[in-house]
Amino acid sequence: MLQGVDIELTPEEYQAIRVREILRAREISRAREILYDRIQQMLLQRMLEEEVREMRSGWTEEDIMKCLKTRSNDTSLGNDQENTICTICQDEYQIEDMIGTLDCQHEFHRDCIKDWLLRNNICPICRRPALDSDESSTN
Repeated sequence: MLQGVDIELTPEEYQAIRVREILRAREISRAREILYDRIQQMLLQRMLEEEVREMRSGWTEEDIMKCLKTRSNDTSLGNDQENTICTICQDEYQIEDMIGTLDCQHEFHRDCIKDWLLRNNICPICRRPALDSDESSTN
């Protein structure tokens, strides 16, 4: 007899109902697992997006000018193409151009890398953090 119901069932009918209940319980359990997995994926995605956002958040112009190492290009750097061309604008460095150097030691025209750093805090070449954020608070 089913709980709360006053009808007589054959053993086969009772077994069929039990099988359906078991299958339904399994479906619910599987749905919970899928939902749990999706929630985990969403949380992980959000954490990754936040991390990327932090890495890509731009600097203020004032902080860039405090932290960016700059020099005047007063000598020819030889025939090494990586050292003679700004990889952002693809122009050759000229004598007296202002060069900006990131913490990873990659160099660019100062104005090119300044514009880049207003939007991103990663080196456009090696993708490492461009400038140490601690430097802006200590300068």
